[in-house]
Amino acid sequence: MKKKLLVVSLTTLTFSLAVTLVALNPQFRSQTANGDGSYHLTLNNSSEVESKDGGYIHQVNYKETKIDILGYEASNGNFVSIKKDTYNSTYTYNGMVYNRSAINGLSSLKVRFNGGSLYYVFSEFLMENMNFDGNALTTNVAVNAPAGAAYFIIYNTSETPVTIEDIDISYSCNGEVDSQMIFNSSSHYGSARSYAKRRDLEYNYVELENNPTKYNNNY
Repeated sequence: MKKKLLVVSLTTLTFSLAVTLVALNPQFRSQTANGDGSYHLTLNNSSEVESKDGGYIHQVNYKETKIDILGYEASNGNFVSIKKDTYNSTYTYNGMVYNRSAINGLSSLKVRFNGGSLYYVFSEFLMENMNFDGNALTTNVAVNAPAGAAYFIIYNTSETPVTIEDIDISYSCNGEVDSQMIFNSSSHYGSARSYAKRRDLEYNYVELENNPTKYNNNY
């Protein structure tokens, strides 16, 4: 079977590109649920949120596994609030929470929230051909991920902040997406579509920095 090349595109926000190399690691198994072999990751008011890229991205780093937040606002007693926001006074983007690192055996997602509407998308590749034609979430009601999904994206299309009390992610850590992960460090493209300015191998993904020039496209 032909292996798939995994490329993450956030070029419209001019942030660094990220390519996931390996899937969620065993130490991310925080608890076992109901003896069914599944595990849960919970994001709530005890999750430590860090500011990145001058505050345009916020991030939760759990044992070197990263969850990104766009359109962030702090919310006392809750995980976060997210809203539609503007980058560099020129580009408007949806408020989002998504996993930067692949989650093996992603099975379901449950969000408790208030103050507006939230939507979700499950994806095989993060932000690849992203169209934001997701479905509406209902607070505290789990939605099931399709087979092969390794990423979730929760988003708000409104400039009015929506408060996320907590997020529960259920997964099996079954290794189903491992065979899709490719990184050829000897390639001058570094598994991107064009030459990157910088390639850094992180704990569980590869980060590629954009290098748009007149001879090089902005991937």
